[in-house]
Amino acid sequence: AGGKAHQLIGCGHRFHHECAQRQVLSAVESKQAGLPVRCASCAVPFSLRDLSTLLSTDDMLELCRSALAKYVDEHPEELRWCPTATCSQVASIREADENRGLFQ
Repeated sequence: AGGKAHQLIGCGHRFHHECAQRQVLSAVESKQAGLPVRCASCAVPFSLRDLSTLLSTDDMLELCRSALAKYVDEHPEELRWCPTATCSQVASIREADENRGLFQ
């Protein structure tokens, strides 16, 4: 058996580095559908250190953007995207209410 191995921090399972990397890149490509990225053996989520070891800086940034989008979309009672078309910021609903109804 050849190739470099990667041991996941959260659960200790070991995979070929290239296999773990492909799994994470698949999550990046599928945007929110593949999140969180989980161990194929036990479903424990990959740690940030696992992800940063397996991804390029650009892919890590894209994964973080997808994770943020998923979180905001799953918590509409707490967070909202700014309605301005050119803005990609997120605001707390509570803060918006305190700032004269930013999203109304």
